[in-house]
Amino acid sequence: MDLFQQCESDFLRVVGLMKRHESSSGAGRRPDELLREAEELVARLRIEAGSLPGEEGKASLAKVRRYQEELASLQNVVKQTPNSYRQARRDLTGNPAGSSADAQRQKLLDSTSTLDKTGQRLTESRQLLAGMEGLVAAEQFSEVAGQPAAT
Repeated sequence: MDLFQQCESDFLRVVGLMKRHESSSGAGRRPDELLREAEELVARLRIEAGSLPGEEGKASLAKVRRYQEELASLQNVVKQTPNSYRQARRDLTGNPAGSSADAQRQKLLDSTSTLDKTGQRLTESRQLLAGMEGLVAAEQFSEVAGQPAAT
């Protein structure tokens, strides 16, 4: 799975969570957190799609445009429903902010997950860079080997 597909999968997962959140008004991450993550994923998708060659790049950019439209509609929904979200939280917990320990735990879990994903991406990038360095070194060596000795 390439980086574009991985980001696309993450984006679709986050959008699914947001849509479920609309209908269940409650448990899990806050809509604004999900929205922020979706925005970051769309930005990454745009970068990745721009780096893809030819028709694959064009098709990927078309997907990104559709995802941007979907994200814009979700942003409107989130802007329109912040009060209903807070009210539903009050109704469920009796506390407008919820349990601070639960909120901290959830934030820690989210941060750990994000950190793990970032670590995986860094590892993949390092491997890609190492492979590219090897190719460049081999190319330079073959160029040097083909030149006559300088005296």
